[in-house]
Amino acid sequence: MSVVARFSVMADGLPLADALDVAPGTRLRLGTMIPTGEAAAPYVELSSPAPGAVVEELAAAAIVEDVAVVDELEDHWLLRVRWTDGLDGLFDLLTDASAVVLDGEARGDRWSFRARFPEHADLAGFYRACSAAGLPLEVDEVHGAGNSVGGVSLTPGQREALVTALEAGYFDVPRAITLQELGERLDISDTAASQRIRRGLDRLLRGSVLDPLADVAGRSEPD
Repeated sequence: MSVVARFSVMADGLPLADALDVAPGTRLRLGTMIPTGEAAAPYVELSSPAPGAVVEELAAAAIVEDVAVVDELEDHWLLRVRWTDGLDGLFDLLTDASAVVLDGEARGDRWSFRARFPEHADLAGFYRACSAAGLPLEVDEVHGAGNSVGGVSLTPGQREALVTALEAGYFDVPRAITLQELGERLDISDTAASQRIRRGLDRLLRGSVLDPLADVAGRSEPD
């Protein structure tokens, strides 16, 4: 079953990062179809105190083939962008995960995206690939039947840790696996494994035991 995740990443780790440095307050909002593989996001909404300078910076970006100003509105410019095939970084990882990016926005020092993944395993693999590539994510929301219990959403790392711990017998009495062994299975330290399990359980308990209607899905927190 597909899942939709909203996540953010530091802008300096992504293509087009230089465009945000042209003027404070610059914001780029990408259209529904963001470059993943051969797809394209032909329109970009630009809000900036120096839109002309930002357009010049975009035109100079390695992944941009051409930029045209479609309309100059009072509070933003509408741009049509043709992308090259040489996309890298986050976009390549999204392509590898067969993700469809629903929307994206760059503001300040961060990019935020909302993307649909075919399966939770694809999202989890994307999360690990980003960490390995030096693009650590902050996952704000995950929606989908496979990611929630009683309406409570977990980050990919929390869900992976809890599922692995449950299947390996970590919660059995007595335990069938140690925390160190669990960390080895997850390819993280035992401390990180413990933190993910505790944070995941905290979310589940707060959303079910304390208040079944608690809206914890939108809480941003580390794994």
